[in-house]
Amino acid sequence: MVACAVVGCSNRTPRDSKRGISFHRLPLKNKPLLEEWQERSKRANLPKPSQSHICSENFEKECFKSCCSLDLWPARKHKRELNEDAVPTIFPAEGLDKSHSWQIICDHLCT
Repeated sequence: MVACAVVGCSNRTPRDSKRGISFHRLPLKNKPLLEEWQERSKRANLPKPSQSHICSENFEKECFKSCCSLDLWPARKHKRELNEDAVPTIFPAEGLDKSHSWQIICDHLCT
């Protein structure tokens, strides 16, 4: 089982993969980008970064390669690819239930 490393995100496989959520490994070969991912996910001291993943719900549409848009085939078993410079930008709000916090973030980004 793979679980999202972002603090407050409870997505995991296989349950959420069936809903079209993809899981992405940390960019271990790009140290500056890795540090930014860890800082943004509030997980600066991951015990096993090589085994850690961040789910697609923590990235904006623009973070994905155009052929792999979030809108295309969401339930298809096709791993979406992140752009090389993508960083997680969407996070669950603290202190709220998950479904409500995601809606607040989406409303904020879309307005």
